[in-house]
Amino acid sequence: SNLTGINTDLVSDTSPQLGGDLDTNSFEISLDDNHGVKFGDNADCTLKHDGYSNLQIAFSDASTSVSAQVPAGVRIINNSNTNGGLTGLYFASGGGQANVGIFAKQKDTATSSAGEGCDMWFYTKQNGESIMEERARFTNYGHFIPAANSTYDLGDSSIRWRNIYTNDLHLSNKGH
Repeated sequence: SNLTGINTDLVSDTSPQLGGDLDTNSFEISLDDNHGVKFGDNADCTLKHDGYSNLQIAFSDASTSVSAQVPAGVRIINNSNTNGGLTGLYFASGGGQANVGIFAKQKDTATSSAGEGCDMWFYTKQNGESIMEERARFTNYGHFIPAANSTYDLGDSSIRWRNIYTNDLHLSNKGH
């Protein structure tokens, strides 16, 4: 039997298609600088390295607003994260361990109702410490609170906030 119409010249084939999943056989896919991978029916998301140690994630779907149920953007999902676990971004320099983290934490599913929001947690690691600790958070109600009572300062003796605008100010000198 003769097979006709099959293009065996992969370089000249301008519309290659896969008949199944792509398996890299334990190898990597390498792209040159400023070349990317496009996602979506209309190629509305591009992931590329720009040659300056920056990973760019570009979205071209401008019709989605921030107030939409699922706005355009990077969404990190941890499907094995249950009952109040942290999911988020870790930042490290020099390939070392994470030194700073921004996380979302779902309320305990045993006590929260469906659709209840998440808090945004901020973690850092002090010099000489081996683990990150929570420092502050934005609650799902929009409040910015410290991780522990009477532990953290807002500003310090040499770097201060210029102005604080408030409707009602409650101050206390307890403990001083």
